[in-house]
Amino acid sequence: NDRYGVNVCGEGGEYETFTLDCPLFIKSIV
Repeated sequence: NDRYGVNVCGEGGEYETFTLDCPLFIKSIV
């Protein structure tokens, strides 16, 4: 949380999503 500023528990009632790979991407991010 401190390193990336993302709370996996849903800070403030919102959830963050980070997609690393999907069919729409030309190449994967990681």
